[in-house]
Amino acid sequence: DPLSTITPDNSTAGCSPATFDFDVSMEAHDSYYLVEWNFGDGETAQGESAQHTYTNAGTYNVSINIMTMHGCHFSKNYPNRIKVFETPNAEIDFDYNICLGTEQVLTSEVTGSSIWHEWDFGDGTIVLGHNNATSHQYEQAGRYTITHIASLHDNGVAVCSDTATYIDAVNVENIVTATFSLDSLSYNCYPVCP
Repeated sequence: DPLSTITPDNSTAGCSPATFDFDVSMEAHDSYYLVEWNFGDGETAQGESAQHTYTNAGTYNVSINIMTMHGCHFSKNYPNRIKVFETPNAEIDFDYNICLGTEQVLTSEVTGSSIWHEWDFGDGTIVLGHNNATSHQYEQAGRYTITHIASLHDNGVAVCSDTATYIDAVNVENIVTATFSLDSLSYNCYPVCP
């Protein structure tokens, strides 16, 4: 087979947008005249080497057509050569100002059993799991930096992740306790009778 090798030489994966470098080597003793790549997503390129960016998640077949200087034509399809995963978005919703003793709730729109969440509340508390929401109660007033990492797992391995960090974004305020007393005699107040 004169088209014995292309690079990548086996199935490979990336996170969208994913860029791959492609190269071809021919075992036949002939020079290339024309090399055409079909990347399986409707895009093509020419040349012995090509670079292509996949913007959508999916599994793609790669094919190549070669014409040599002596007019020989070779074509080969490489099924399922490229797998592109959707990169999760780590942005979250939360309250920027809360009172001490109130639970802070963090919520992510990224859901699914293949998504792993790591929540860092900025006070040493880290929560891990598949839940797209978690809560925490701060023990001290102050400003806290929170971080959320959302990772997509494929067969138990993290393949794509995104991190969102909000620096000093949460302001935990002390609860103000007001006390007062009223001495009606010192203000010359008289009782009100019905």
